[in-house]
Amino acid sequence: PVNTLDERRESALAEYRAVVSKYPKTGAAILARLGEGSLLLDKKDVDGALSAFNDVKASPLAKADAEVRGRAIEGIGFAQELRAAAAPAEAAKHLDAALAAYKELENTVDARGFKELALYHQARCHEAKGEKDKAKELLVDVQKRVGEAGSGHPFPFPYLEEVAADRLRAIDPSLVHAPTR
Repeated sequence: PVNTLDERRESALAEYRAVVSKYPKTGAAILARLGEGSLLLDKKDVDGALSAFNDVKASPLAKADAEVRGRAIEGIGFAQELRAAAAPAEAAKHLDAALAAYKELENTVDARGFKELALYHQARCHEAKGEKDKAKELLVDVQKRVGEAGSGHPFPFPYLEEVAADRLRAIDPSLVHAPTR
């Protein structure tokens, strides 16, 4: 039996890789590669994760499916943030790379919630770079957009409402609005 988190992760990676190997270039293989990228992020394997996410981003499925493309681009941003955390001396460079990914997510993925999610991720990167005013500006924008979306909307709106408020509370509590739900 698979017991530890590491064992479960390795088992899942093996399963994803088996799908990619057995059914190359299919939608199932591309989705398996997306899952593989996420697990590699969990393992802090930045190079492996970037390779997986870039493969997915370049795939025909990502060209046809905004959600798949969005998740791949978001994964690229996460990988760059992980690289920044692992290399403090070069953190700004990697945070800029993450910001570039999140700007791409904002501007090229036309699927519900991705623009707001991209703005939230950009705010986190600006905060990590010490650019609190830019982070505040983006978080206020996220809060406004999510509030305008209204309550009862599916993911990511309730999630974004909460996490944007948490980040704003940490930076400038006077900017946090009451939840719209």
